[in-house]
Amino acid sequence: VSYLQESIDQSKSQYGFGYRLFGSTWTTLNLTTPDILRQRMSFNLSQIMVLSGNTMMIFQRTDAHPLSAYYDMLQSHSFGNYYNLLYDVSLSPQMGHFLSHYNNPKADPANNIHPDENFAREIMQLFSIGLWQLNKDGSRRRDAQGQLIPSYDNQDIKEMAEVFTGLGPNIPGGQFGNIFPQTNENWVKPMRMYEAFHDTSDKILLNNTILPAGQSGMDDISQTIEMLSTHDNTAHFICQQLIQKFTTSNPSPQYISDVVDVFDPFEEGNFKELIKAILLHPEARNCDITEHYSFGKLREPIVRMMNWLRAFPMSTKQNGDYFNFLRCPIYTIG
Repeated sequence: VSYLQESIDQSKSQYGFGYRLFGSTWTTLNLTTPDILRQRMSFNLSQIMVLSGNTMMIFQRTDAHPLSAYYDMLQSHSFGNYYNLLYDVSLSPQMGHFLSHYNNPKADPANNIHPDENFAREIMQLFSIGLWQLNKDGSRRRDAQGQLIPSYDNQDIKEMAEVFTGLGPNIPGGQFGNIFPQTNENWVKPMRMYEAFHDTSDKILLNNTILPAGQSGMDDISQTIEMLSTHDNTAHFICQQLIQKFTTSNPSPQYISDVVDVFDPFEEGNFKELIKAILLHPEARNCDITEHYSFGKLREPIVRMMNWLRAFPMSTKQNGDYFNFLRCPIYTIG
């Protein structure tokens, strides 16, 4: 149990704000913690590995544990590496519900049941390779007719969907198909594999990566995450987004290429090296460049607000009570 969840438990016992405590606790943390760079990276990752703040309300959750557990997971990877982040996001019970690969069964043609394709599509489109094939500088590749080249097609989605079958509740005595776990301790546990519901056929993924028939579900998943982590597009797609969220919305091809050179999805602590490469790059430090109309970015409203609030001496309490501002929910994910 990490900071957000502990703070939520304490505040809930005192104030009873329920699920809204995610917003107030997140705000308090970001106003008072000294590790601002880690918090900013966590926020940036939440804008890439997106989860809807409203998703958990479908289950009529009355507290903030689902959101806080997911955000705490992102924080644990803020200075880690891409492979471990994508692996844990893929097994997250919150993400499993949001993108519907929780209790996702293998095909049963007789009953017109087919693997859900939602997460299979989004893990490529949003979390790894993006829609279009990219050059090393982040620009989009074109074919001989000048058309953009898709990075995957519908058949790739179908094959990928078979990989993420058989994942379900990680609870004592749990069974595949059970309703979503309702107890708080289950939100910090990754989904478990139910082999009887996993598709064991061979799967042909991107770049002619073949997952052989008959291997375990977790082997399928780990090899798929490895393939996506090392795909030619991934470094460019992820690095460009991080640059855009940290420094400028229109990074030059050289800026992107220089950061991509640092990207290593398996190196422990590689995100620290990426952040260093982004923030200390000449294009982020040269004042002449910052004067150009194409450089810079509009800060998200919540980032502007938090920058303003941290600029002044503030306490999370005033006259023995929380600021009214901190009573307001802030859904920072999605």
